Order: sequence, then structure tokens, then C-alpha cells
Amino acid sequence: MVLLDLAAEIEPVWRRTNAFYGKPWVWNMLNNFGGNTNLFGRMDGVASGPALALHDSTSGKMEGIGLTMEGIATNPVIYELAMQHTWRSDPIDIRQWLMSYMRNRYGYNSPGLEKPGTSSETRPTTGA
Repeated sequence: MVLLDLAAEIEPVWRRTNAFYGKPWVWNMLNNFGGNTNLFGRMDGVASGPALALHDSTSGKMEGIGLTMEGIATNPVIYELAMQHTWRSDPIDIRQWLMSYMRNRYGYNSPGLEKPGTSSETRPTTGA
């Protein structure tokens, strides 16, 4: 039996269950509910969560990372970010990673996107 920490980027259950009481588990991201098209995600949790859990002495038997999407092709940047952890063991610098992602995906850098406040620091707001 392997347990999924189903939405670890939002609320890591392993922290409050003594790493699932010694059972093997997977740090997992559930970003998409119901196949809805969205442009949001907990980039800070995704960029740091897997690496921090890997190096935490209380994380127990963490066996890997996973994704459980209820829809695909809805937000490629958040899934690409999550899968970067298959190749590294350190937290990801979001600003640097986003610049590289945009350059690789679109073939060039846009000077306007490199200004402070244009990455995960800028959060959409809702108004009445």
C-alpha cells in the first residue's frame, strides 16, 4: 500500500499524521478539479514542497511525487513545474524557473516579463 498526500501543495497531510504513521507515501499535487480550465496554482508550494519534504527528517517513507489531474491540458506551467522535481532535490526558484520556461516554450525572452512583480509575486485579485 502506498498513500497519496492528495493535495500536498495546498495542505500537506503528512505533516500532521507523522508521515502517515510510517506507511510509504507520495507527495502529490491535485491542481485541477473537474477539468476546469484555469490559470492558477500554488506555485510556491509546488516549487518547494517536494524538495522540502524529501529533506525533512520527519517525512518518513516518502517514495516519490505524483500528479492527479481531473483534467489535462488545462495549465501546462504548473504541471511542468511539478515534474521538475523528478530531476532535482532542491526547492525551485520560481522567478528563475519561469524565465527559463517562457524562453523554452516561446523561443525568446520578453524584457517586460523580467521586471520584478511579474511572476508568482503578482496574484490576481477579485473585486466586488
